[in-house]
Amino acid sequence: MKAEWRTWTFDEAVEDASGGNIKTPQGEYLPKGELPIVDQGEKLVGGYSNELAAACRASLPVVVFGDHTRRLKYVDFSFGMGADGVKVLSPRVGIDAKYLYHYLRSLALPAAGYDRHFKYLKRVSITAPPLPEQRRIAEVLDRAETLRSQRRQALAQLDALAESIFLDMFGDFESNARGWPIKALEELNDTGRPIGYGILMPGPDQPDGVPYVRVVDMKNGEINVSGVRRTTLEINHQYRRSTLRTGDLLISIRGHVGRMARVPAELDAANITQDSARIAPAGVDVTYLLAALRSAASQRWMQRRTRGVAVQGLNIGDLRLLPVPLPPRKLQEQFARRINVVDQMRQIGRVQTLQLNALFASLQHRAFRGEL
Repeated sequence: MKAEWRTWTFDEAVEDASGGNIKTPQGEYLPKGELPIVDQGEKLVGGYSNELAAACRASLPVVVFGDHTRRLKYVDFSFGMGADGVKVLSPRVGIDAKYLYHYLRSLALPAAGYDRHFKYLKRVSITAPPLPEQRRIAEVLDRAETLRSQRRQALAQLDALAESIFLDMFGDFESNARGWPIKALEELNDTGRPIGYGILMPGPDQPDGVPYVRVVDMKNGEINVSGVRRTTLEINHQYRRSTLRTGDLLISIRGHVGRMARVPAELDAANITQDSARIAPAGVDVTYLLAALRSAASQRWMQRRTRGVAVQGLNIGDLRLLPVPLPPRKLQEQFARRINVVDQMRQIGRVQTLQLNALFASLQHRAFRGEL
């Protein structure tokens, strides 16, 4: 690192400007308003308020830190503070706000669940070059972050395209204006492998055991194979009724009801937990059925039948009766061919996203070592 770089303690480099500001509870957020509310949620703006007196009085720009979530946001517009776990960090003389934002993002803070994390942040030191170099570094990282954001937006547009193709070919299921015949989900399932849930208590992870899929392993219609855990041969044998085969569909029935995934060849003969149900499609195109179950109409149908207080769930008996419109098989297969093209584009986009993430991490590492 070059000699002109300097290291500050956190308090030397950053002022906690959170105090003395009006905080807006989430229950008082408006969908639109004159004052954006920045909280510790995923989105930059969590909601709005018309109480202009609630505007944060810190000099802009600032960095907002989620005390519970560890999220960091760069804010250069007038805003109000969310009421829960929001810390407003104002850079002191000699520190550029955008540089500070990127520097703090590069840190690996301990994950303490919903505990407060600001105490960990205050223990770090801030190392930085002179202001002109800070701004140059921040600009380079901004450009790299813009590329990542554009790639994420492109992937989201592919998801929207798949939904658009489905609606264009089959219409809205709730109205079923095209008059497709309706089948209960269990009628589209292999009679020898009934729709059912899986293992109740899989026990500790077994390195040489049988893999089983959890709801957390399911995302965007796929399964994160590298993240699955394994159970013993004995436990798996007790729940052999829920053994998976390549091409089966999984649907979450507890917690996040309605999350879907398709079983890849790598998980043939694996199993699932009690939080998911296995569907073994028969007499229907698998790609079509997956899209049908992910459709807004099917998701709303499931949500209306979801019950529970502490943990919400969908009864297997209800799931078996889920109504599925059944267009002609040739039309289903035509849809599958179109979606396969979209999936190929999506896979290319995901590879590019991974490459951009690796590039960004490399740039971060070099930037804060004075090697950029």
